[in-house]
Amino acid sequence: MRKGVAHEYGFGWKNSDIIQICRLIDKEIPKHALFIQPFACTELKFHARASSYVDWKAFVRRQHVLLEWHRRIQLVYGISADDVQKGFALCQKADEYFYNLDANRAAILKNEGVTHVLTTNKNLTFGKLLFHNASYAVYQL
Repeated sequence: MRKGVAHEYGFGWKNSDIIQICRLIDKEIPKHALFIQPFACTELKFHARASSYVDWKAFVRRQHVLLEWHRRIQLVYGISADDVQKGFALCQKADEYFYNLDANRAAILKNEGVTHVLTTNKNLTFGKLLFHNASYAVYQL
């Protein structure tokens, strides 16, 4: 790996805004924080070493856990196993719902234990903006 480069993708070297903000999260946010993040944002887990309220890639093995995971997916991303959209269309639907987080849903999520939001929206009218870069912002609920 070259010096000063955040990470390597199969298509070349890249130092991205998501990796930069995740590294800042790792340094500045307490380890007990619980995040919600964009639907396909796996960088939070690996580069920020932060916990997520729900992860769409979770490998759920037990039915009672699966039902809770599905409930959380619906709450954070507004999607369901019954949706007609699949693949990228479902991902887009999930992100649209996530990025339109309002104060009511944020209050519900806060009551569920969520403490922080990683988003591209730098104009949320609730929560405290902790830091941001050109593409992402981190809020505390």
